[in-house]
Amino acid sequence: MVNRRQLLKLSALGTASFAAPLAYSASNITMAYNTGSSVGSTSPKDLSDNARNLDFLVNGGDASYLDRKGVPRKSWKGMELEHGTAQGRRESEFDEAQDYRKDQFATLLDASGYEEAIAYAPGILLDRTTKTVRYLGDEYRVKSQFLPLTTSDWATDSAKLKLIGDDSLRQDLLKPGGPLNAPYIITGRANIRNPYWGAPTIDPNDPDAGAANSAAINFMLSSVNSRAELDDVTRAINSSLLLPDTLELFGPGRGAEGVLWTGGDIPIIARANYTDLNAAGPSNLRIRDLRITDLVANRSANWAIDLTNGNSNGLFNCHLDFSVGSVRPAKNGVAFGKARGGTYDGTTFVAALIDTRIVNGTVLLNTTDWTIGGDTQIWSLGRDYSVMASGGGTIAPGVQIVPGRDGGLYLFNDLGHNIGTLSVQGVFFDGNNDSANFTGWGIRSAPGIGIVQSIISNNRFWRLNLGGVNVSKLYSSQLAGNMFDNCDSDDTGESDIDIPDIYGCNVNNTHFRDAVAPKTGVARTHTTQPPVVLIGKAGFPTSTIAGEVGFDTVYGNADITNRDSFHEMLGSFKMELSLTTLPNTASFKNKVVTVAGVQWFSDGAVWHQVSANRPSVSTGDFTAETTKSRKVYIPDIANWLNPPPGVAGTCTLDTEFVASAYTVLTVRQLSTGSVHTCWFNAGVWQPWRTNSPT
Repeated sequence: MVNRRQLLKLSALGTASFAAPLAYSASNITMAYNTGSSVGSTSPKDLSDNARNLDFLVNGGDASYLDRKGVPRKSWKGMELEHGTAQGRRESEFDEAQDYRKDQFATLLDASGYEEAIAYAPGILLDRTTKTVRYLGDEYRVKSQFLPLTTSDWATDSAKLKLIGDDSLRQDLLKPGGPLNAPYIITGRANIRNPYWGAPTIDPNDPDAGAANSAAINFMLSSVNSRAELDDVTRAINSSLLLPDTLELFGPGRGAEGVLWTGGDIPIIARANYTDLNAAGPSNLRIRDLRITDLVANRSANWAIDLTNGNSNGLFNCHLDFSVGSVRPAKNGVAFGKARGGTYDGTTFVAALIDTRIVNGTVLLNTTDWTIGGDTQIWSLGRDYSVMASGGGTIAPGVQIVPGRDGGLYLFNDLGHNIGTLSVQGVFFDGNNDSANFTGWGIRSAPGIGIVQSIISNNRFWRLNLGGVNVSKLYSSQLAGNMFDNCDSDDTGESDIDIPDIYGCNVNNTHFRDAVAPKTGVARTHTTQPPVVLIGKAGFPTSTIAGEVGFDTVYGNADITNRDSFHEMLGSFKMELSLTTLPNTASFKNKVVTVAGVQWFSDGAVWHQVSANRPSVSTGDFTAETTKSRKVYIPDIANWLNPPPGVAGTCTLDTEFVASAYTVLTVRQLSTGSVHTCWFNAGVWQPWRTNSPT
């Protein structure tokens, strides 16, 4: 507003202009000089005329006056009259609008069944949710599970009534500096505690508050692009929380229940279009410090947490508590990667589960480059599997897995591909001590799905009902340093390791079983089960095998098929691999093997006997001694073909393989001591030569 002093100053300078927006008549002013000079004149005559004009404009009784240039100007009196007229019009319009709003609100109350609260007293029938009572200034309605209710006394009725009055709270919120006067998003960060989101503040854990909680949290999630926080109370929800891209959702902490799911078999947390298996999901999501309790026993339609068709999503320091049901397979758990059954072809790699506990649930990792680490426990009693993975990833040291009924880590691939670059190290596969809790294989694969170029080491497979590792294939991988402790804990006859197709691997572990099966409490009946059952892949790189086995009274010998496909390392006698014939020299280059108690060394082309003892060989053909160097005992040389002339009875034979196509034979007749030699030169056998006894 321009005051009189400012108006005087502006007019004196000749710059004030108050042209009226509407036409009006102006009173004439007699000019003393009326020079007609242009605006900006400093002539004393013009200054005198200006002062006279200003006096009329400020103090005159007319609505307007002509200025020095003859232009009509609104006076102070004119502005006051115009403002009064306009203000009266505005007040009239406001009153009419308010009357209309009152009528509309009254109509809404009538349509919604609104009823005034009744003063609390014994004997009042409360038979609908809109019928309320007032007690000590607060308003209450009956909780839905107690309808209808006839009041008796406050001590009895208070537990069946829900406080809905919040007048005092509203007053506190509206105070200067109160929450409603604070910004609801600060630098991309929002908390559900802020009243702007409309989350219930009274009994937020009541199932009746589920819809309101869900709506408020989703409102918050849709309004921020960085960080959303739940408060430190339990909130019941019954509609899916839909997460956008690039968001961190924080709960009150792993030890405090943040969300209580009271809805049905739909996701608790999901992408917005979770019903469309082919639609893209959000990426770069982080769910932190959130504990969820899911009351749905059997999930067959939707995963509890559906983060599929997105990239780089994870749970950190969370606790997911699922109910035990009877449906198999079940989706009580969290899903990452590509939605199974869909055709989405976008980026879905990278998933993380860190410092998180999952109780009675399963983790689906239909992706690659996933990680499970930190202080993570996955307890899957009653489910099929703990972790289902379709690609390579890492389970880091310190993770605990209680396998489901079929297994702990289950490897599958919907396209039939093998699993590469898998790393499972330092994991405790906990078979559980309770005989009522059935735990399957520690690591298992779908039929035809193998593991390649991977590491499974330093894990402990403890008291599993089934065995430790049962995969269809194991290629170019390490399965070593693991402890198989009392697997087959219910004495049903499983081996610790069962792999029907293996090559190029290192298998070297420790195997131990008590004489009494832990989950039956009686002596084992399956006491000759092999610690390992392996079938080598013929024609492919060999595998090495070794390991220690505790007690020969509970294990049989290793069951090895295609013995030529394995190198034996030092280890327990239960892991010794017997050979009946010499294997391929090239596959065993620079290796030593034992056949029938005799040790042999391969140079890659020829086997060389390295043990001093001479095995007995009853029959043979001297002209066939071109494939190995050896020393043998011949009981009767008459049973051999092409012997030295005149030699009979018991003899010894030394075959020396000098080089390719060069062999020297030396036969010593034991009864006379005569020595006979022959050599193979360039593909031709030379005649026998007899030397005198030495």
